[in-house]
Amino acid sequence: MLRRLLYPVSADFKLIEGQLKCFSNMHTTSKTRDSFGLHNNHSLSRNRTDVLPEHPNTCTPIADFYAGKSILITGGAGFLGKVFIERLLFNCSEIDKIFVILREKKGIKAEQRLQHITESPLFSKLKETRPKDLDKIVPIEGDMELERLGLKSDDQKTILENVSVVFHSAAEIRFHKPLKHTLKVNVEGTREVLKLCRQMDKMEAFVYVSTAYSQAERKIIEEIVYPPPDKLSEVYKTLESNNSTKEMKQILKGKFSTYTFSKAMAESLVAEEHGNVPTIIVRPSVVGAICGEPLPGWVDNWNGATGLIYDFGRGVNKVFHGQRETITDMIPVDYIVNLAIVAATKCSDNKDVKVYNSCSSLDNPLICGYLKDKCAEAYRKIHNDNSTAKAYFFKSPWMVSIVCLLYQMVPAHVADFWLRCRGMEPRYVKELKPAIVRRDLLKKLTSMSFFWRTEQTRSLYVTLSQQDQRQFPFDPKNVSWDEYFENYFKGIYKYLNVKK
Repeated sequence: MLRRLLYPVSADFKLIEGQLKCFSNMHTTSKTRDSFGLHNNHSLSRNRTDVLPEHPNTCTPIADFYAGKSILITGGAGFLGKVFIERLLFNCSEIDKIFVILREKKGIKAEQRLQHITESPLFSKLKETRPKDLDKIVPIEGDMELERLGLKSDDQKTILENVSVVFHSAAEIRFHKPLKHTLKVNVEGTREVLKLCRQMDKMEAFVYVSTAYSQAERKIIEEIVYPPPDKLSEVYKTLESNNSTKEMKQILKGKFSTYTFSKAMAESLVAEEHGNVPTIIVRPSVVGAICGEPLPGWVDNWNGATGLIYDFGRGVNKVFHGQRETITDMIPVDYIVNLAIVAATKCSDNKDVKVYNSCSSLDNPLICGYLKDKCAEAYRKIHNDNSTAKAYFFKSPWMVSIVCLLYQMVPAHVADFWLRCRGMEPRYVKELKPAIVRRDLLKKLTSMSFFWRTEQTRSLYVTLSQQDQRQFPFDPKNVSWDEYFENYFKGIYKYLNVKK
């Protein structure tokens, strides 16, 4: 009875289902491209392998490039940062030091935070094979919001004298944060990192990790640096007054959020102020769990795609923005990190900033309806459940709100009332509300198709030897989504301590 009250958006509602134009079994690359006109007459219709230039595999092995070098990583406590540390240590065994800038958080010092990082299951394989390599990680206390990153004089001197490559992945990723704060971290923090890089004695490459959605007001996003949405000085001037919601929309210039706006501004800053520092920008799309080594399916937080995928699978929320046929772009976290690690070895030009899009929309596209079905399938496998849970997509935000209210929220309240009458703890509204928040937060992911060009990314990949391609995979064409989402769900239950 409770199930029927809570989840009435089911096969019984044929009227709602009949309004949807969806195709759930479409996923193979050829079918996907045909359905969107990506073959023959479309401007994006070229065979994805035909555009790649031929490269002789005579390059120096990636591990050899990093041998004897010291690296600096910002954002080392984050999802990306942890993978950067582990992949560099494991695949580049001759690396000298990895300096990691960590801020003191809630009274916990940088050294203690580093210990917490290395306690992650992500480092289990490294601990089994070469545990002493963890001693190469050097915590440096700093803060992206402070001038000179808040570095102590001795620490700054050590960095300037020893570091050759910098991976800047620290960022404020929360969409709801005020723009002033987000700019402080993502733009001014990046400026301070660049100042540091320009003073380094051995600087060979600066890699800035941006986001593919920094330019998502465009339908097709090239691997180039775009003009900034506005002059930074003008933005700060406008922000001096208390801005209304309407004024904030005008400031954001069509960007999805303060986060994507700040990333677009930071990209422009990097291009303008990198000086003689060889510089690369990597633009990942929505970040997902690890695909390959060392732990397929490993994930350590609910950010990125993880929360939505979990909601897709368990079926608590059944009403979504957009259409089943929307192309959803996602990329495994290790593919982003591997691309950045490899790109840094090819960064010899100190004039032009090279941009690499780490995206799957053209090379191995994910259809939203397929994603939903695969998540539900993975969920059922874990729970040995043969039931089916349908999802309904609506283009109109009003339809999403109305259908969600009538067929989910009201029944959830009724179900909770019934539980209270029986002396039980209410739980249905509590489960549904965060799922709705995540759905609305990531509604662009399910309601709009974007296409990111990846010619430079794929051209970089073909320069690698077969061994390096195995150690540093980043070509999204090689991802088996069926296997990936099965491992993803296993990872959610294993590493995020979700109980069945």
